[in-house]
Amino acid sequence: MKTALFLPLVTLVSGCALAQPASLKFTVRVLDEETGRPVTNAIVQSFFEHQYDPWGNKANIIKKAKVPVDRNGEAVMQGKDLQGGVGGTAFAEGYYPGHSGQASEWKNLALNRWEPWNPIIEVKLRPKNNPVPMFYRKRNYSAFKVPEYNQPIGYDLEKQSFVAPMEKG
Repeated sequence: MKTALFLPLVTLVSGCALAQPASLKFTVRVLDEETGRPVTNAIVQSFFEHQYDPWGNKANIIKKAKVPVDRNGEAVMQGKDLQGGVGGTAFAEGYYPGHSGQASEWKNLALNRWEPWNPIIEVKLRPKNNPVPMFYRKRNYSAFKVPEYNQPIGYDLEKQSFVAPMEKG
């Protein structure tokens, strides 16, 4: 009788333990794309997905982690994740953002962690050498007149308007 009650209880407890997200640890190394030197003013951002309800009745929770890099340009990211993919996005002043990542190979059930443990992911940032300012002009599309069907039209690309007789272009 005791065995009949003990066996389902152990099965239920072990099922709940296996439903926990596995640990994940990886290092992101941020490098300058042109020189190959570490970028020391970067911040690395990564996301970890946690399962709120192991039976899937509620949505998963996604936690965001932001870690500044050390003097070697490395940031150690650690958390629990359902999927096991490792990677991060690096942001630094004077550089365009960069991203890199890789998939975890397998889940170690005995230690409840993703393998390989603590891989090094390199993110190369491209410096903003000659930034080009962008110009945006809002057009009033409500005043835009569509030409008549089956009539020849012309468009002036420099003035950005139709030519006569539609507009003054």
